[in-house]
Amino acid sequence: MGCRCRKKLNNPKSRNTEGLLTVQYTGTLMGSRNYKTPTGGVYRFGGGANATKLVNARDRDYFIGLSNFVILEG
Repeated sequence: MGCRCRKKLNNPKSRNTEGLLTVQYTGTLMGSRNYKTPTGGVYRFGGGANATKLVNARDRDYFIGLSNFVILEG
């Protein structure tokens, strides 16, 4: 019997999203790149599966200032 841990992590309903924002990368980069925020957070974004992430709400202004990102929730 396999572990179902990954399924739970990928299901937004099973996560506590308090204090988090959903951010989406809208640029044309197909590979992934790390983005380090002033608050010390490091997020890996790129095309495909790495386009949408939950990020700390304190990093909202950082992502608003980047032209290739949109805030989906929060």
